[in-house]
Amino acid sequence: MKKFIIFCLITMAIFIFSCSKNNNLEIKRVENDSNIYIFEDNKDGNGNVLDFVHETYELVGSEQDNSIEIKLLYYDNSKVKELFSTGNINIKKSQKLLLGLSEKRFSVYVLDKGKVLTKMDYSRYDNLSFKDVKSYGWIESSVLDKDKETTLFSLITSNSGITSPDFKEVNIYDWIEKHKDYSGMFVQVKKSK
Repeated sequence: MKKFIIFCLITMAIFIFSCSKNNNLEIKRVENDSNIYIFEDNKDGNGNVLDFVHETYELVGSEQDNSIEIKLLYYDNSKVKELFSTGNINIKKSQKLLLGLSEKRFSVYVLDKGKVLTKMDYSRYDNLSFKDVKSYGWIESSVLDKDKETTLFSLITSNSGITSPDFKEVNIYDWIEKHKDYSGMFVQVKKSK
């Protein structure tokens, strides 16, 4: 009887470990395999556009399709304002996300084999001066959590030579609270379910 109980406990532990391992969902930057340049129609009268690069991400580590939410936020004088949210997006294992931010538009594309399935654009922000941009960047990868957001992109405007901290290690809201003189934008992603 003791052997049976021990066997059941070991089997249950292995099952719980494998389930928790399969639920780890990572967002990872990958090479763009499409021919889409998302800011071609986003130029000013002189043909110029300030493009903070567009990046392609995929969700890895889960055995199922997933639901995520992506948000664009603006901060100034320690106040954070949500500008845009995609709401829940269902992403299949074969699909990728193409994200881009320019001085005129934030774009979210869902791609499957290089073809656009979903396109979401937000272009109603004119309260941030991009002329003073000092630092911006996209992260390589991060494990997604249902209970907290992951910062994928950050942009800082200031007159100093500050560089963007690693927001995988630093809470962006704490950083914004401590740096009241800075303004900027950031993109966050969260596992929806």
